[in-house]
Amino acid sequence: MRQDLLNLTIDDLITLSNRGLVKRAQQEAISPELIGTIQEDNAGNVQVTWSDEIHCKLPASTTLSQSQCSCPATSLCRHLLRSVLLYQSQSNSMDNDEALLQESSSETEWNPGSITDTMLNQHYSKAELTKLRSQFDLGQVISVSCGIKPSAHLNSLSLNLRFLVPHDLRYTHCDCDEAAPCRHVPLVVWAFRQLPPNQTHALISTETQPIATPIDLLDDLELHLQELSTVGIVGMTQPLRDRFSRLEVRCRSAELVWIAEILLDLIQAGDDYHQHNAQFDREQVLQYISELWIRSDALRNHARVKNPVPQLFIRGSAQDRTVAVGSARLMGLGCGVTMRSSGVTLTAYLQDVDSGTVVALPKSFANPEPDQVPKPFWQLAHHSVGKGMQLGAIGSGQILMKGGKRSPSGQLIPSRAPMSLNPQSYQWEKLRSPLRMDSFNELTHRLQQLPPPQLRPRRITEQLQVLSIAEVQSVEFDSATQTVRSIVADSYGVTAHLIHPYFHRGRFGVEQLLTQLQQSELKFVSAQVSIGNRGLMLSPIALVFQSGESRSLLQPWIAAPQTQTQTSESDRLIIPSPQTPITTYQQDLNLALQDLWIVGLDRADAQHLQQWQHLVQQGKAIGFHQFLSPIVQFTDALAEKFHTLQWDARSAQDALAIVTVLNGL
Repeated sequence: MRQDLLNLTIDDLITLSNRGLVKRAQQEAISPELIGTIQEDNAGNVQVTWSDEIHCKLPASTTLSQSQCSCPATSLCRHLLRSVLLYQSQSNSMDNDEALLQESSSETEWNPGSITDTMLNQHYSKAELTKLRSQFDLGQVISVSCGIKPSAHLNSLSLNLRFLVPHDLRYTHCDCDEAAPCRHVPLVVWAFRQLPPNQTHALISTETQPIATPIDLLDDLELHLQELSTVGIVGMTQPLRDRFSRLEVRCRSAELVWIAEILLDLIQAGDDYHQHNAQFDREQVLQYISELWIRSDALRNHARVKNPVPQLFIRGSAQDRTVAVGSARLMGLGCGVTMRSSGVTLTAYLQDVDSGTVVALPKSFANPEPDQVPKPFWQLAHHSVGKGMQLGAIGSGQILMKGGKRSPSGQLIPSRAPMSLNPQSYQWEKLRSPLRMDSFNELTHRLQQLPPPQLRPRRITEQLQVLSIAEVQSVEFDSATQTVRSIVADSYGVTAHLIHPYFHRGRFGVEQLLTQLQQSELKFVSAQVSIGNRGLMLSPIALVFQSGESRSLLQPWIAAPQTQTQTSESDRLIIPSPQTPITTYQQDLNLALQDLWIVGLDRADAQHLQQWQHLVQQGKAIGFHQFLSPIVQFTDALAEKFHTLQWDARSAQDALAIVTVLNGL
């Protein structure tokens, strides 16, 4: 019996071909008008002769994809697929038509780490394995998951790999362009071997030699932050700015890539403040400082933690650098909006159809003057980001470019080379993995293995996914939270929560989203994904709807009015969302921290002290204890400033750092 054919499930056949081809093969396999005859020899060579004069040969020495059919198709065809279905049905003694629609597989979970070196040697030369082992030992971050169909996500390389048949490397599927088994299979097998006992899921960091922690550099970083806490952004004069710039260069040379990127952002924020730039954002300054402390602490204590976050996540790697982008075709994935205290940022997302790399084109808009009416998002989306191309059109179209650059954070930096914008037909089933996913469960498992956002790679596109949708189960506008809420399901029946907030500047998109979710067939969602209390949460950026043979794209953040007189039903549903004591406290603490990091401890006055004393009283009233302790310590240290002639700010600096970190978590 051919165990490889028996272990292929419907999902595996879809992976090897496509859903439409498998569906047609299923229909033909149960058709009474078609009769197939199977012949199998002792070596496992299978031949299937069909009544429509199709002959399929499935040799034991080759995989299904390499099998032969008498039809003119040059790739895996529906005739080979229906031959597998017929073989499975007869081998399992299934005599009813419904059985052909079921998935047949061994229900035994297994660990690819059990694949031996002898098995690897059958597919790779000694030189290839030696080279791959060096790449593995230098450091990869790989999420592994055991199961009936084990899978892995190579975070460092942005690739997914699945094992379709137990212990058969020929039946592996990777997102790369290489034929199976590709060169990434040994990396994943070796990662599975490092899976701790009694665990089925883990995030594996593969470096054999611990990465040296540059303690002296981290000491300098913290000294710079302490000085900044004393003088504030207000006191970030040119000499201090130059020291931060030199520190950024040193961090980048030491491959502390993400810390260097944050320092660069912090320096730019200081420049914006002193140049009175309207895009200066106090809240972002606090986020930068908090993340610097968190990453520094994580690196310092990496060896002391039982299950530490991989250093390549915390610090970045040599691969996280600005790279040149040659000729490319980039498919638009929608345009989203990020709200900040200083204004809004519109970001168009795109995928390189050849490499699968996801990039972003952001553009920030400062808040208008108090006497001016803020522009709606759809009008902002008409702004150009170069070459006369509008943000909204980029999100819904495709770009043909001759050259450019991609920053470590995933931002696309167009060059002077030619670049054109064309429409697309929204055939998103052709988008490359791991961006496009069909299984909510697989995505959930991957997200559950990830560390907190403050310790992940700082890519704009890190949380973006394109998901196939099989069903919309419910749609409503929740007036209490001012959000559109929908429950959507994948092809396996697993559900996720799609949530989109109402803003007056984006009200037309809210109305169109409600209407289309109720009246049209949803095929794909491009969304920022996360895990919430209810499970998988989707914050949509773009949705592809099917209507007959045509498809359309809705970008709910930037959707324009369909008519000049369109009114939004949700305008009449606006009810102020209630504030809880905890959310109010968090907002007050955030504002107090922003104030101090802007003015600095040296300029903190009695009004700032009263603000923090009020926070202590609020925290006690709510019932905080451990969380309140560093806030009390900082308030007491700050109070000494007004009762001491020679105030030592070190205790206040230390407590402020702790409170900043806790606020950022």
